[in-house]
Amino acid sequence: MKKLIYATLILLLVLSANLLAAYNLQFEVVQNDMTNGGIFDVKVQISSSGETFKMGTSNLVFTYNAAAVSPLPLTITPNASFSGGSYAAMTLTEPSSGRLSVNIVLSSLNAGTLVGSAWMDVATIRFTIVDKTVNAALAWRITTPSACIVYKDDQITPVASGTLKPLDATLPVELSAFSAANINGVVRLSWTTQSEMNSLGFYINRREGNSGSFQRISGLIEGAGTSAAPRHYTFDDERLEIGRTYFYMLEQKDTNGQVSWHGPISVTVESVQLPEAFYVEQNYPNPFNPTTTIEYGLPEAAQVRIRIYNMRGELVRTLVDGMQQAGNLVRVWDGLDNNGSLVPSGVYFCRVQSGYEHKMIKMVFAK
Repeated sequence: MKKLIYATLILLLVLSANLLAAYNLQFEVVQNDMTNGGIFDVKVQISSSGETFKMGTSNLVFTYNAAAVSPLPLTITPNASFSGGSYAAMTLTEPSSGRLSVNIVLSSLNAGTLVGSAWMDVATIRFTIVDKTVNAALAWRITTPSACIVYKDDQITPVASGTLKPLDATLPVELSAFSAANINGVVRLSWTTQSEMNSLGFYINRREGNSGSFQRISGLIEGAGTSAAPRHYTFDDERLEIGRTYFYMLEQKDTNGQVSWHGPISVTVESVQLPEAFYVEQNYPNPFNPTTTIEYGLPEAAQVRIRIYNMRGELVRTLVDGMQQAGNLVRVWDGLDNNGSLVPSGVYFCRVQSGYEHKMIKMVFAK
């Protein structure tokens, strides 16, 4: 009987340990000009494993290769969830050469942002490319001095570190071509590899115009694994507007999780494939935080109005209100209302009206 009790206690302790919160960190490249003197933008993202926690004062510290990129002047664009409101203004400091610290300071006890199992954007950090041929080598700091530290919003309880993913941009793929052309109403992207090693596959990322961040617009396009033979790939982008210029980046991922980028390349759209009828797709991702994409199609030019409402039927944000050309169109909602404030978590409705037709989709914003 005692053995059974002891065994049960041990099992409960193991289960309790498994449920303890731990923070995970990773980097995500959102812009890489791939030219010396160009821009290299990286998102810092956090998630929780085991259980959720509300984040208090924290310092997310990482190192970088000064021969590859330079963070000067120190430039950081915070996610509104971690700067302002219950938090002081987020800052980026350099404790020592080759080391950066994202400083998050909770100004109101027990009122931090909830960190769940999905990756959340903390901030975007801008670097200048010094040498595009050298690895940026971003790696989280886990040893003193200046190790990463995260507290719960009681400002007393530290959160243990879980998985801290570095950013190694080494590309085990020899790419010989990457091009884009507007053909038969779509933008056809083509690329050729002369060889591949441990290649998981590729993603297509797109940006409209000369500014803003790139957004992933494709699922995984499977690579060849390890191969010494040339291989040709294509992807057709149909979500286009006539007269717009689009920039594309090719994201390559290997089986070890390492990521590299090619591009950008651009194309100005002169013709599009028109949908047969008005349609609105479900937003993606859904649930989302803080941005989501709404895709819709117009068989002909029309007066379009896209509005976001809350559960009470109150207008939250007007995304579009005007004449639009025919085509397969995309709009991104950044989670802000008409006053520029981040909306609270909850259910929202997006109403897309084209002339006398309209469709409604349900969206979930989860902080």
